[in-house]
Amino acid sequence: MKAGRFYAMCLFTIVFMVGILQGATLPCNEELASNEGLYAADPMVKICALPIDGDVDEVLAGISADVSRDTGIEEQYITYYWMPMTNVICMGEKTTDYPILVDLYVPGFFTNELIASMMTCLAAAIEEHVGIDREWVFIQAHFPNQGQVYLSGEVQTWDDYKGPENDAEYSID
Repeated sequence: MKAGRFYAMCLFTIVFMVGILQGATLPCNEELASNEGLYAADPMVKICALPIDGDVDEVLAGISADVSRDTGIEEQYITYYWMPMTNVICMGEKTTDYPILVDLYVPGFFTNELIASMMTCLAAAIEEHVGIDREWVFIQAHFPNQGQVYLSGEVQTWDDYKGPENDAEYSID
């Protein structure tokens, strides 16, 4: 049990060391689709990893296709970006291929069920396309507060917000 807790703390610490970028969020309808920039309804996925044995563009394309297929969210609505890490000490040891750290920025109207589904699909796709066991994939979802996302030239809010005002859905009892 101590090793598991230590592993979790190690990954949590690394996430903060890598840094958190402001994210956005997911339009699931054509009305929101446009080539005029990012939308506050498009999820964004930041993947931080040590060097891999493959072409990162091909890996991201494979992850994108798999996640879209498995979640039903079209590829055009999810932005992925890769941030290489150069050195990691995890559980007191230098590592060369793990962990992979993922920040999932979701829109204010995503439900816990959709967030969990997207995280599960991301882990499976990373395992498939990077070749690392999903037990070494750490994903943290970042849920925005109303008015705390700046995107496409304006501060974003959602009419169907699922945040603290609607926290009953987010209680884990």
